[in-house]
Amino acid sequence: MYKRLLRYSLAFRRLSFIRIVRRTLVALFPIALIGAVSRFIQLDVFNENGFIYNILFAYNWLPDNVLNAGRTIFTGLTNVSLGMTGLYAAMIAAKYTARFHHRDDQMAGITGIAAMLMLAFRYPSGGNEMSFEWRLFNGRMVFVGMLIGYLVGLVFKYFGQPVKLSGHEHVITIQRRMFKALKLMLAVIGVALVINTLINLLVNFNVIAVAYGNLQDFSNGDQPAWIKAGLSFLTTFLEWLGMSGPYNVMNATSSSAINANLAYALANHGGHVPYPYLGTTIYNSFGTFGGAGLCMAMLIAIAVEAQSVEDHQLIRWNMLPVLFNVNYGVLFGVPVILNLFYFIPFFILPVLNMMLAVGAIALHIIPTPVYSVPSGTPGPLVAFLGTNGDWIALIFSLLLLVVDVICYLPFVRLAMQVEHEAQRVDREADANA
Repeated sequence: MYKRLLRYSLAFRRLSFIRIVRRTLVALFPIALIGAVSRFIQLDVFNENGFIYNILFAYNWLPDNVLNAGRTIFTGLTNVSLGMTGLYAAMIAAKYTARFHHRDDQMAGITGIAAMLMLAFRYPSGGNEMSFEWRLFNGRMVFVGMLIGYLVGLVFKYFGQPVKLSGHEHVITIQRRMFKALKLMLAVIGVALVINTLINLLVNFNVIAVAYGNLQDFSNGDQPAWIKAGLSFLTTFLEWLGMSGPYNVMNATSSSAINANLAYALANHGGHVPYPYLGTTIYNSFGTFGGAGLCMAMLIAIAVEAQSVEDHQLIRWNMLPVLFNVNYGVLFGVPVILNLFYFIPFFILPVLNMMLAVGAIALHIIPTPVYSVPSGTPGPLVAFLGTNGDWIALIFSLLLLVVDVICYLPFVRLAMQVEHEAQRVDREADANA
């Protein structure tokens, strides 16, 4: 069974798109890690609603000008790192795809950037200025960027000419390559323009906003549990692809049902709230330890199984941001995105946590979290603070985390074994080349 799984896994890794994805993610990991740390500082330290800001009582001693300066600096750093990962992914994926097929990787990379910028362009509406959007449907564009870059590379593969790049090219050589690639660049940008027009029509007619509004209504009402589980599946699946799902973009404080729960708890000092099983509340309280996919449990499982220096470095670099629910470094560094071995736990465990939490609430073991918590609150503490300090809710969250780590262990172990075998095969192939 193991040999068959290993054979299928290695065959999957040899697919050209997966090879490009892995190379792209490795190249993007430093940017993702910098963005993760910056995001953590932005949300927790220089934010009046931040967890660290409040537990340190920074409002008593941190000057407003320092707070505003720190917020501005780290917001900018987050935007140019995490906010542009789709743009970076398009460039790198296009370069690697073209290089893989012995085509002009420099022009392919430029074309990938141009295509993504064209897709990000928003037409003016109601007198507003034109703008660029780095988030498609309010979701990260990593997968979109890699896919666009890969397709651009394929365009150069099938319609371009083989090139030999040299580190000592003259200007005239670069100019010749540019003229050869110009028609391909224009064709790709033209297709991107058509797609961009369709996206702008959807935005201007509020199709996307209405769709997400309907998803939020489904999640925060008395709908059946399978709808809430389905939204959780969709969220984690899109995170596994490098995008964001419904639960990630919903405002968990704007629902009338959430406000009704809070009002009831304040008036009755707790008790059985009218909406005990709200999807966003349950998901954010019990399904996001370390970010979507329970990345805190994954990182702990990696720490248990880690043997190589690279694995230990990955753990050290990501432990702090993951503790405060910023998982971008793990998604890129493990990598989790499009990794079959992490698909099942990443996909299933958040729903399992939610169902166990719903059962515990139904049996009156724990109360429903109703109070808002500071941004960046560590995952296992969200339910504790959201229930106004219920110790049973904290113990329940910690037990869930232990169960999640145990469930992640066999998948982490198998992923590491396959990774070591793949590296051995690659070394043998390089030695025989």
